[in-house]
Amino acid sequence: MIDEIWDYDVTHEGRTCTVSVSGEIDMSVSLDVFAVFASALDRPDIDHVRADLAAVSFLGSAGLAILVNAKLLACDRGRQFTVTGVKGLPLQAMEITGLLPVLTDMQGSLARFVTEDDALRLDDRGVI
Repeated sequence: MIDEIWDYDVTHEGRTCTVSVSGEIDMSVSLDVFAVFASALDRPDIDHVRADLAAVSFLGSAGLAILVNAKLLACDRGRQFTVTGVKGLPLQAMEITGLLPVLTDMQGSLARFVTEDDALRLDDRGVI
């Protein structure tokens, strides 16, 4: 039996949903993690999804990609997606890649990387 390397908990407060993620986010679980974010973004009673990464010990490139794709999906749906609580190695990964301000700023910062001219569309798995 394979132990799960990640877990999550979902809480709601008003029109904000917080998805608290723990463990390791690598390519073996990235699509499952994205599905949790996408499910939260699909809820009609939610305007803002927060990904609390305080308990994430590892964030690989696939994990970074799903955070960006969740942000793009939120923008496409007129909602907000932000990352909170990031620290340690995941924080370093977000800083090195330049994604920290994009994913932690609630409005506008994604426009530096994505414009209407880019015409990016997500496929059904959340991949650009």
